[in-house]
Amino acid sequence: MTAWRVVALAPVDPIDGSAWREAPDAAQALASAQGQGFDLILVGAGAPTGEGWAALDQLVLARIATRLETAAQIGAIGAQLLADSAAATIVLVPPGPFGEELAADLAARLAGRSLGRARSLALGDTLRATRSVFGARAEISLTYPAGLMTAAMRADPASGPDLPAPTIVEVTARASGLTIDRTAIAGRETPLEGARLIISGGRGLDEAGFALLSEIAASVGGAVGGSLPAVDAGLVPVSRQVGQSGKFVTPELYVAVGLSGTPQHLAGIGPATRLVAINKDPAAPIFAYAELGAVADAREILPLLRDALAE
Repeated sequence: MTAWRVVALAPVDPIDGSAWREAPDAAQALASAQGQGFDLILVGAGAPTGEGWAALDQLVLARIATRLETAAQIGAIGAQLLADSAAATIVLVPPGPFGEELAADLAARLAGRSLGRARSLALGDTLRATRSVFGARAEISLTYPAGLMTAAMRADPASGPDLPAPTIVEVTARASGLTIDRTAIAGRETPLEGARLIISGGRGLDEAGFALLSEIAASVGGAVGGSLPAVDAGLVPVSRQVGQSGKFVTPELYVAVGLSGTPQHLAGIGPATRLVAINKDPAAPIFAYAELGAVADAREILPLLRDALAE
């Protein structure tokens, strides 16, 4: 059987909390299934060293003084550290749109292959990846020959003994001198595709409510979506409809306001997305799927949320 090297690459940003842990959690599960260990590369200004994984072979800490904002910047550093990778290597990065972009960037720099978002992986003489298709309503299994692969993958948290003292690697990022200019396009709202945060409204909102959603989304760089009833009422264009008959979205956070939570609407939201619900009906089905819920009138809570974000 081919001897695969399993590597987790995770950018560590204090603002993102523990989100970086998902890559090493997935790597541990994959490596343990093969009866082997894995390597962990943490890229950031202050990566923690007290978290534990049972199957860790090596920890490399790349300390970067400045905050890294783009996948290309992190990809440049990762490519330097992975330049001597074995012919059969799988590099796992955190899930989500940013992780998928990082996986593609790394694969391009290392002449490898990006698997994108994977549900599961199995290693042998070949690599078998399972991916969701058709809005997570079906799965396909793909087989790849040995080589360098990258994938964004989520796994359940795992526990183990403390990490060993890290190997400190001083890295000068080739992308550190890159200047990125961001110019807002007048009259153009953030698209649903690739948005990290979406705030979406349903039949429980009116025109004033959707205007507040737009203000809130603009203040945090998010996108506005809507349900089929909201589209039918002319409150939101069909291009922003989320659901079985609309678009499939995979933001990190989805805020559902005035949405009852029908299966048709929920089919348009990725299974890894964290859901927050605001609805004045305590029996609304949406609360069964939300991690956080507020039983409140949107007309009262949305102005408070807008003002709090403005402060």
